[in-house]
Amino acid sequence: MSDDIRPEDWISAKQAFVPRIRPAPPPAYDKEVSALVGHSIRVNDSRLIQKVAEWERNKDPERFENFLKDPRKVKELKKLFKNG
Repeated sequence: MSDDIRPEDWISAKQAFVPRIRPAPPPAYDKEVSALVGHSIRVNDSRLIQKVAEWERNKDPERFENFLKDPRKVKELKKLFKNG
């Protein structure tokens, strides 16, 4: 069986199993925060994550709080992202 294949038709394992690497899609934009701040903010922005985590630690666990409707927190977000 292998006698029927010419030597120039053989390929090395490095050539046969080259993975097709696709770049990961960029993270999505947070539409609500972007609209409040005035420019595009990605969902995985570390500054946004840190600020929301800080608010979560300090909130009352008994009641639901919408951070985007609190004017004080919106002002903090605008200050945090004022330079882009």
